[in-house]
Amino acid sequence: MRTPALTPAVLLAGLLACSGTPPAPEATLGKDTSEIKSVIQRLVADPGRRDRLLAHADGIDAALRGHAADYGKLVEEYRRLNNSFDTSQQRVEELFGRYEQRCRDSRARLLELHFQMIRFTSPQQEWPPIAKLEADMLQSTVAVSASGQPILAATAFMGGSAVVLGNLATDDSIAAIKSSIRAAVKDPAKSRAAQQAVERWRVGAGDYFKASNADHEAIVALVKRHDAARAEFDAVNRRMDERDARVVLDFITGRETLRKQLTREEWAALFKDAR
Repeated sequence: MRTPALTPAVLLAGLLACSGTPPAPEATLGKDTSEIKSVIQRLVADPGRRDRLLAHADGIDAALRGHAADYGKLVEEYRRLNNSFDTSQQRVEELFGRYEQRCRDSRARLLELHFQMIRFTSPQQEWPPIAKLEADMLQSTVAVSASGQPILAATAFMGGSAVVLGNLATDDSIAAIKSSIRAAVKDPAKSRAAQQAVERWRVGAGDYFKASNADHEAIVALVKRHDAARAEFDAVNRRMDERDARVVLDFITGRETLRKQLTREEWAALFKDAR
């Protein structure tokens, strides 16, 4: 009997369960926040505008740290749900839906703070050095309390759940999950299909990040422009949201396909390292 092919994202569930992720860089947000506040103190002579700008810089810092905490909670909660063979597709959809809403809320807050910064700065002398450091904050790393590993702060401004999923489709993670499949899934045809699906996801993740990186660069360019309109940010964000929605849907439906193809015992063996 021919084993049905698994979808490209089917075994990404295993990537979130793998413990062998590459070491992350040190968290850098605190340093970037200190630098932007130092520049504001030096450049902005008016006390009223200066105090507002300092408060907005702290607000950006707090929003990015809050997003990092949400990221950590998503990973830990997904691991807990995924351990159970009985976790339904609906529960996974609800988890990612809550995270997507939190991402949208974080992005709206960051955009509002950004435009407040614009409002209280001059376009020629004050904004260029401040904008450069705001962009640095958005591209810094933030410690995730749940795991102790930093993440890229830009995921709050430049993507949702798909970034979380794609970040885990590294060469090391793919190799680890393939090894777990070989150990857990004894049927040769089913094991081969699963490993091929994981390899296709690795290629798909590369395509995802190639497209996303171009949009991330577009956002950074907009941040640096004093005259950039909210509609320009919204256009890029809509494009990223549509891409993220496709990736997350593929992942969630793929996980459900895998759950229906594996036995309870194979599932438990495949994700035992996540316990």
